[in-house]
Amino acid sequence: MLKAFKEQDPNGNGQADEIPYAANPSALAYIYNIFNETQGSWKLQPDNTLTPIMTSDESREAMLWIKKAYDEGLFPKDFAIMKFSQVMDTMRSAKAGVGGMSMNHAWVTGEAVKGVDPKADLMPLAYLENANGVKYTPSGSPYYGVYLISKKVPEAKVKKILEFFDYGYSQEGNEMLTYGIEGVHYNVENGKKVATPQAAVDKTGDGNLNNMIHLVSDDMAISAVGMPDEVYERNVEIVTERKTVKVPNPSGELYSEAYNKYYPELSKKVEDMRVMVITGKEPVESYDKLIETIKSDPKMKEITDEMSKAYQEKYVK
Repeated sequence: MLKAFKEQDPNGNGQADEIPYAANPSALAYIYNIFNETQGSWKLQPDNTLTPIMTSDESREAMLWIKKAYDEGLFPKDFAIMKFSQVMDTMRSAKAGVGGMSMNHAWVTGEAVKGVDPKADLMPLAYLENANGVKYTPSGSPYYGVYLISKKVPEAKVKKILEFFDYGYSQEGNEMLTYGIEGVHYNVENGKKVATPQAAVDKTGDGNLNNMIHLVSDDMAISAVGMPDEVYERNVEIVTERKTVKVPNPSGELYSEAYNKYYPELSKKVEDMRVMVITGKEPVESYDKLIETIKSDPKMKEITDEMSKAYQEKYVK
C-alpha cells in the first residue's frame, strides 16, 4: 500500500511528490512491538521472566524492515531529524499517505487535508498483522502520566490545585475543559456538540486543555466537536474491533530502580544506532556489535533481573 502511494500518483498531478508515510523514528517505535508481539519494552517468557525486546532478534528484523522501506523511498528523506510538528504539517499538506495520530485527530487533520483535496479521507486502522499472522493494536494504560506538586508549595495553594483537579474530573468540569462553554464554544444540535466560531478563537475542543484533564470516556480518543455522525460511528466500529485484539503488556505497572537508573542511557544508544543503520550511515554489523555489548552489560542484567522479579511478585501466584 505504501508503494502504491509512491508509484501510482494518487493526487493525480503527474508528479512523484507524494510521501507514502509521514513519520520520524519515534513514530515507528510500534513496529518493533509488532515484530515482538508485545507492548512496551519487554516480552514475557514461558518461565515467567521478562526479556528486553531492545536486544531481540525480532527487533533486528524490524529495524531491517524499516531500512528496506526507507531505502525504497517510503519515508521522508529527512525523517531522522523531523519533529512531530513537521510530520503533522506533511500530513496536512495532502502529500502524505499514512501518518500516526489518535482517531479524533485523524478527523481533525483530515479536515485540513480535505481543504487541499476534497476527496481525501484519513481512515483509522483496527490493527496491523505481522508475518506470523499475529494481530497488533496498542491499548492504553489506566493512567496517562502523573502530576507532581513540589513540597515547597504552601498548603493553601496545594488545596486550591487539588480543588481544580477535583472539578476537572467532575462531569461538569470534565466536559467544560474538553469542549468549552455551552452557548459560547458549542451548541447542542440533535444531541451532538457543534462548535461555534468562538471555539476556534479560544482553541477549545482541539485537545488544548484536554491535555491537562483527559475526558473520562471512551470518546476521548474517537470523538471531536463537529465530527459528523458517520465518522463517529465508523470510529466506534473500529474501536470495537480493536478491543477484540489482545496484545500482552507484561511490564505495565512494574517498577525497577535499575530500569529508571540505567535503561534510558542504554535505550538511547540502541535508538541512535538504529537510525544510523536505517539511513545507511552505519552497517548492520555495527548494530550487532552494540547489541552484544549491551547483552553482556552488568547494568542490563541488573535491570532484567529486577523487572523479572517485579513481574513475578505482582502477577505470579
